[in-house]
Amino acid sequence: MTSVQWKGIAILICGVILFWSACKKPTLEGTGVLPDSQLGLTVVDTLEILTYTETDDTVRTDEQSVNILGTINDPELGTSKAGIYMNFSLDRSNIDLGNSLTADSIVLTLLYSSSTKSYGDVTVPQNISVQRVTERMYVDSSYYNNTTFTTDVSTLAQLNGFVPNLTDSLIIDGISYPPGIRIKLDNGLAQEFLNQSGGTNLSTDAAFKDWFNGLYLSTDGAGMGQVYFDLFSSLSKLTLYYNDTSQIDFLINTGSATVNR
Repeated sequence: MTSVQWKGIAILICGVILFWSACKKPTLEGTGVLPDSQLGLTVVDTLEILTYTETDDTVRTDEQSVNILGTINDPELGTSKAGIYMNFSLDRSNIDLGNSLTADSIVLTLLYSSSTKSYGDVTVPQNISVQRVTERMYVDSSYYNNTTFTTDVSTLAQLNGFVPNLTDSLIIDGISYPPGIRIKLDNGLAQEFLNQSGGTNLSTDAAFKDWFNGLYLSTDGAGMGQVYFDLFSSLSKLTLYYNDTSQIDFLINTGSATVNR
């Protein structure tokens, strides 16, 4: 063999040795270095996150097409509550219902929104309170999400364990309507309404709103969701039943002030 051939063979042998050693798994044997599992190392995390809550800018919430009611008790983000103020309008002027009037009941009907009906987990029961507003609300004024109006301490209705049924029809006088809620108010209010028949308080819409400032709906309890109402539906109203077969509606319409708290 020539010297060139010997040199080529030597290079080939060195290449094979290098390739073989590169393919072997690395090992700590014989190096005097202990593996990590035997070093007894611990991890100390000194990272600290400081957070705080900042109040959002206020937004107008009067005369909205959708109003929200409910409480969400979030374990991380805290409690969020939404209540609704509303007043009502007469369907005509100079209301006189006649003589010998006997109140049967007075019922608040609110239709759920036809688009978004809820937020969060509304299957967790919560309690709805209805109170009488004792401060005038005006439809031509601007109100915001932090607006409050004075209310009676006593409640006109207390609906405990409320879980909305967002799919079944609402049955009123044997007729099916889209889903909603009906709340029977204190019968004393029904008689108080009847006592105004033929008087000044039912003569004009302005006089009526001065006398009956409206209602406030709020919730408490361990709620985890909120429901959405369409207050301007023709079915959202206050209905007075009297003399067994008679009734009169007090409307929520473009002349009514509504405010989402």
